[in-house]
Amino acid sequence: MDTIAITQDLDIIVSDLMMHHFRSQLEYNKMNNNDGDTLKIEKLENIIALMGETKGETKKKNKKDEFFGKIDNAVFAQKWKYLSQYHKNIKLKEYIESICKRENCDINNLEKLLLDNDKINKYVVYDNVIMKITEITALKYNSENTTWIIENVKKPKKV
Repeated sequence: MDTIAITQDLDIIVSDLMMHHFRSQLEYNKMNNNDGDTLKIEKLENIIALMGETKGETKKKNKKDEFFGKIDNAVFAQKWKYLSQYHKNIKLKEYIESICKRENCDINNLEKLLLDNDKINKYVVYDNVIMKITEITALKYNSENTTWIIENVKKPKKV
């Protein structure tokens, strides 16, 4: 993606955010209509009309979503050790949801176990091509008391 396209995408996002801001102000002022606010309401309506509230806004929103989707793909295509903790948590939550759908387990307990554990990162096998966690080698299911546990195991092979 070249610099000009990024600049254009950012301009669209800024314009969309400004329009959202003015629409929110207009809605607020209409709900709390005092006699002195009629001039303010008229000015906000004129600003919105001048900025061109048209059918193109859904196109802008789709373009914004597409832009951020490309950024997400670029971020998640990195190796696990280079992902920020925020992005690691997103991928851990996806993995937890997939396990709990498959094994019919409690999501909250597994989230507490994995998300609050800084040492789990060395056991995560992450495929940066498909952008998914394929395995957490230390995560084991304890069938005796139907809970998940983390066992100390050897560091996994790199993918």
